[in-house]
Amino acid sequence: PALFLPHPLGKLPRMKHVFVVAFACLAVSAPAQADALSERLRADAAKVRPDDFAWTRTTRAEQKSADESEGLVVVERYDPALPPAKRWTLVSRDGRTPSADDLKKTSKSYGKAIVPNYGRVARYLSGTLQRMPDAGGKAVYRFAKLAPGSMTINGTDLSADATGELVVETGGPAPYVSQVHIVSTKPVRMMLVVKIDRLEATLRYRMMPDGRMVPAESSNVMTGSMMGKSGTQRSTSTFSDWRAR
Repeated sequence: PALFLPHPLGKLPRMKHVFVVAFACLAVSAPAQADALSERLRADAAKVRPDDFAWTRTTRAEQKSADESEGLVVVERYDPALPPAKRWTLVSRDGRTPSADDLKKTSKSYGKAIVPNYGRVARYLSGTLQRMPDAGGKAVYRFAKLAPGSMTINGTDLSADATGELVVETGGPAPYVSQVHIVSTKPVRMMLVVKIDRLEATLRYRMMPDGRMVPAESSNVMTGSMMGKSGTQRSTSTFSDWRAR
Protein backbone atom coordinates (compact mmCIF):
# COMPACT_ATOMS: atom_id res chain seq x y z
CA PRO A 1 0.00 0.00 0.00
CA ALA A 2 1.68 3.18 -1.12
CA LEU A 3 1.11 6.69 -0.05
CA PHE A 4 -0.14 9.00 -2.77
CA LEU A 5 3.39 10.54 -3.18
CA PRO A 6 4.54 11.88 -6.54
CA HIS A 7 5.74 9.46 -9.17
CA PRO A 8 9.52 9.68 -9.80
CA LEU A 9 10.17 13.15 -11.21
CA GLY A 10 13.67 12.38 -12.38
CA LYS A 11 16.87 14.16 -11.45
CA LEU A 12 16.43 17.88 -10.99
CA PRO A 13 18.26 19.93 -13.65
CA ARG A 14 21.92 20.87 -13.35
CA MET A 15 22.45 19.66 -9.78
CA LYS A 16 25.68 17.66 -9.70
CA HIS A 17 25.51 16.27 -6.16
CA VAL A 18 22.07 15.20 -5.08
CA PHE A 19 20.52 12.33 -3.26
CA VAL A 20 17.32 11.31 -5.00
CA VAL A 21 15.07 8.58 -3.61
CA ALA A 22 11.89 7.67 -5.47
CA PHE A 23 9.17 8.65 -3.02
CA ALA A 24 6.72 6.72 -5.16
CA CYS A 25 8.33 3.58 -3.74
CA LEU A 26 7.41 4.61 -0.20
CA ALA A 27 4.74 2.24 1.12
CA VAL A 28 2.95 2.37 4.45
CA SER A 29 0.45 0.20 6.28
CA ALA A 30 -0.19 -0.22 9.97
CA PRO A 31 -1.44 -3.26 11.93
CA ALA A 32 -4.93 -2.04 13.95
CA GLN A 33 -6.95 -2.69 17.05
CA ALA A 34 -10.60 -2.18 16.21
CA ASP A 35 -12.99 0.15 17.97
CA ALA A 36 -16.36 1.32 16.66
CA LEU A 37 -15.01 4.47 15.01
CA SER A 38 -11.96 2.89 13.40
CA GLU A 39 -14.09 0.00 12.11
CA ARG A 40 -16.52 2.43 10.49
CA LEU A 41 -13.67 4.43 8.97
CA ARG A 42 -12.05 1.30 7.59
CA ALA A 43 -15.32 0.03 6.10
CA ASP A 44 -16.04 3.38 4.44
CA ALA A 45 -12.53 3.66 3.02
CA ALA A 46 -12.67 0.12 1.66
CA LYS A 47 -15.56 1.14 -0.60
CA VAL A 48 -13.47 3.79 -2.38
CA ARG A 49 -11.97 2.89 -5.76
CA PRO A 50 -8.96 4.50 -7.47
CA ASP A 51 -11.11 5.34 -10.50
CA ASP A 52 -13.85 7.22 -8.61
CA PHE A 53 -12.42 10.65 -9.48
CA ALA A 54 -10.37 12.43 -12.10
CA TRP A 55 -8.09 15.21 -10.81
CA THR A 56 -5.10 17.44 -11.50
CA ARG A 57 -1.93 17.19 -9.42
CA THR A 58 0.68 19.93 -9.10
CA THR A 59 3.97 18.83 -7.58
CA ARG A 60 6.68 21.21 -6.38
CA ALA A 61 9.99 19.51 -5.60
CA GLU A 62 13.19 21.04 -4.26
CA GLN A 63 16.63 19.69 -3.41
CA LYS A 64 19.18 21.62 -1.37
CA SER A 65 22.74 20.97 -0.32
CA ALA A 66 25.29 23.30 1.26
CA ASP A 67 26.15 24.98 -2.04
CA GLU A 68 23.35 24.07 -4.47
CA SER A 69 19.59 24.35 -4.74
CA GLU A 70 17.34 23.14 -7.56
CA GLY A 71 13.59 23.08 -7.99
CA LEU A 72 11.02 21.55 -10.29
CA VAL A 73 7.26 22.03 -10.82
CA VAL A 74 5.25 19.32 -12.55
CA VAL A 75 1.54 19.39 -13.43
CA GLU A 76 -0.25 16.13 -14.24
CA ARG A 77 -3.79 15.02 -14.98
CA TYR A 78 -5.36 11.67 -14.08
CA ASP A 79 -8.60 10.69 -15.83
CA PRO A 80 -9.94 7.16 -15.19
CA ALA A 81 -12.58 7.62 -17.91
CA LEU A 82 -9.85 7.20 -20.52
CA PRO A 83 -8.27 3.88 -21.62
CA PRO A 84 -5.64 2.64 -19.12
CA ALA A 85 -2.67 3.66 -21.28
CA LYS A 86 -3.97 7.24 -21.56
CA ARG A 87 -5.22 7.94 -18.06
CA TRP A 88 -2.08 9.83 -16.97
CA THR A 89 -1.13 13.03 -18.79
CA LEU A 90 1.98 15.11 -18.17
CA VAL A 91 0.54 18.62 -18.61
CA SER A 92 3.62 20.76 -17.99
CA ARG A 93 7.12 20.76 -16.55
CA ASP A 94 8.40 24.03 -15.09
CA GLY A 95 5.61 25.86 -16.91
CA ARG A 96 6.48 24.56 -20.38
CA THR A 97 4.98 21.98 -22.66
CA PRO A 98 6.63 18.60 -22.04
CA SER A 99 9.31 17.55 -24.49
CA ALA A 100 9.33 14.19 -26.24
CA ASP A 101 12.00 13.05 -23.78
CA ASP A 102 9.85 14.15 -20.82
CA LEU A 103 6.90 12.17 -22.16
CA LYS A 104 9.02 9.09 -22.76
CA LYS A 105 10.40 9.09 -19.21
CA THR A 106 7.05 9.68 -17.51
CA SER A 107 5.22 7.08 -19.58
CA LYS A 108 7.39 4.41 -17.97
CA SER A 109 6.76 5.67 -14.44
CA TYR A 110 3.01 6.04 -15.06
CA GLY A 111 2.84 2.36 -15.90
CA LYS A 112 3.96 1.58 -12.32
CA ALA A 113 2.21 4.48 -10.58
CA ILE A 114 -0.15 3.86 -7.68
CA VAL A 115 -3.22 6.06 -8.04
CA PRO A 116 -3.70 8.34 -5.01
CA ASN A 117 -7.11 7.69 -3.47
CA TYR A 118 -8.82 7.64 -0.07
CA GLY A 119 -9.35 3.90 -0.32
CA ARG A 120 -5.77 3.31 0.81
CA VAL A 121 -6.71 4.65 4.25
CA ALA A 122 -8.37 1.26 4.90
CA ARG A 123 -4.88 -0.25 5.06
CA TYR A 124 -3.69 2.23 7.67
CA LEU A 125 -6.68 1.20 9.83
CA SER A 126 -6.07 -2.54 9.57
CA GLY A 127 -3.74 -3.12 12.53
CA THR A 128 -2.98 -1.97 16.09
CA LEU A 129 -3.89 1.65 16.80
CA GLN A 130 -3.87 3.61 20.03
CA ARG A 131 -6.78 6.03 20.46
CA MET A 132 -5.44 9.32 21.80
CA PRO A 133 -7.38 12.14 23.52
CA ASP A 134 -9.43 14.08 21.01
CA ALA A 135 -7.84 17.32 19.83
CA GLY A 136 -9.91 20.30 18.70
CA GLY A 137 -12.96 18.17 18.09
CA LYS A 138 -10.98 15.65 16.06
CA ALA A 139 -10.23 12.04 16.95
CA VAL A 140 -6.58 10.96 16.85
CA TYR A 141 -5.10 7.47 16.44
CA ARG A 142 -1.40 6.78 16.87
CA PHE A 143 0.77 3.84 15.85
CA ALA A 144 4.26 3.43 17.32
CA LYS A 145 5.59 0.87 14.86
CA LEU A 146 4.79 -0.41 11.41
CA ALA A 147 4.67 -4.05 10.40
CA PRO A 148 7.76 -5.42 8.56
CA GLY A 149 7.74 -4.64 4.87
CA SER A 150 5.04 -1.99 5.15
CA MET A 151 7.22 1.12 4.71
CA THR A 152 9.94 0.72 2.11
CA ILE A 153 12.00 2.92 -0.19
CA ASN A 154 13.72 1.29 -3.15
CA GLY A 155 13.68 -2.04 -1.37
CA THR A 156 14.93 -0.71 1.99
CA ASP A 157 12.54 -1.43 4.88
CA LEU A 158 11.99 1.48 7.30
CA SER A 159 8.94 -0.07 8.98
CA ALA A 160 10.48 -0.96 12.34
CA ASP A 161 11.76 2.58 12.82
CA ALA A 162 8.73 4.69 11.93
CA THR A 163 5.84 6.14 13.90
CA GLY A 164 2.81 8.20 13.03
CA GLU A 165 -0.80 9.15 13.59
CA LEU A 166 -4.14 9.53 11.85
CA VAL A 167 -6.45 12.52 12.42
CA VAL A 168 -10.20 11.97 12.05
CA GLU A 169 -12.78 14.66 11.31
CA THR A 170 -15.87 13.89 13.37
CA GLY A 171 -17.92 17.09 13.12
CA GLY A 172 -19.35 16.64 9.62
CA PRO A 173 -22.06 14.43 8.13
CA ALA A 174 -19.75 11.41 8.44
CA PRO A 175 -16.35 10.83 10.08
CA TYR A 176 -13.32 10.48 7.83
CA VAL A 177 -9.51 10.45 8.09
CA SER A 178 -8.36 13.93 7.13
CA GLN A 179 -4.63 13.39 7.71
CA VAL A 180 -2.03 10.62 7.93
CA HIS A 181 1.42 11.55 9.25
CA ILE A 182 4.48 9.27 9.18
CA VAL A 183 7.95 9.97 10.63
CA SER A 184 11.05 7.78 10.54
CA THR A 185 12.80 7.49 13.91
CA LYS A 186 16.20 6.08 13.02
CA PRO A 187 18.80 6.77 10.26
CA VAL A 188 19.10 4.10 7.60
CA ARG A 189 21.57 3.38 4.79
CA MET A 190 20.54 2.21 1.35
CA MET A 191 22.10 1.66 -2.08
CA LEU A 192 25.53 1.66 -0.36
CA VAL A 193 26.16 5.40 -0.78
CA VAL A 194 22.85 6.89 0.46
CA LYS A 195 22.01 7.62 4.08
CA ILE A 196 18.53 8.78 5.12
CA ASP A 197 18.67 10.61 8.46
CA ARG A 198 14.97 11.49 8.64
CA LEU A 199 11.91 11.00 6.49
CA GLU A 200 8.59 12.71 7.17
CA ALA A 201 5.43 12.31 5.08
CA THR A 202 1.97 13.83 5.48
CA LEU A 203 -1.18 12.92 3.50
CA ARG A 204 -4.33 15.04 3.61
CA TYR A 205 -7.84 14.27 2.37
CA ARG A 206 -11.04 16.27 1.95
CA MET A 207 -14.76 15.50 1.70
CA MET A 208 -16.53 16.40 -1.52
CA PRO A 209 -20.12 17.75 -1.63
CA ASP A 210 -21.42 14.26 -2.42
CA GLY A 211 -19.85 12.92 0.79
CA ARG A 212 -16.99 11.05 -0.88
CA MET A 213 -13.35 11.67 0.03
CA VAL A 214 -10.50 12.62 -2.30
CA PRO A 215 -6.76 13.27 -1.91
CA ALA A 216 -6.07 16.94 -1.17
CA GLU A 217 -2.33 17.19 -0.55
CA SER A 218 0.79 15.16 0.16
CA SER A 219 4.07 16.52 1.45
CA ASN A 220 7.43 14.85 2.08
CA VAL A 221 10.67 16.00 3.64
CA MET A 222 13.82 13.86 3.57
CA THR A 223 17.22 14.76 4.98
CA GLY A 224 20.33 12.69 4.44
CA SER A 225 23.44 12.37 2.35
CA MET A 226 24.89 10.78 -0.76
CA MET A 227 28.60 9.96 -0.91
CA GLY A 228 29.12 12.14 2.16
CA LYS A 229 27.37 15.22 0.78
CA SER A 230 24.40 16.27 2.96
CA GLY A 231 21.16 17.71 1.67
CA THR A 232 17.38 17.97 1.94
CA GLN A 233 14.68 16.98 -0.49
CA ARG A 234 11.16 18.43 -0.20
CA SER A 235 8.14 17.59 -2.29
CA THR A 236 4.56 18.89 -2.04
CA SER A 237 1.70 17.76 -4.24
CA THR A 238 -1.64 19.56 -4.29
CA PHE A 239 -4.76 18.13 -5.94
CA SER A 240 -7.45 20.14 -7.72
CA ASP A 241 -10.13 19.97 -10.45
CA TRP A 242 -11.71 16.81 -9.05
CA ARG A 243 -14.38 15.29 -11.25
CA ALA A 244 -16.49 12.38 -10.08
CA ARG A 245 -17.18 9.53 -12.47
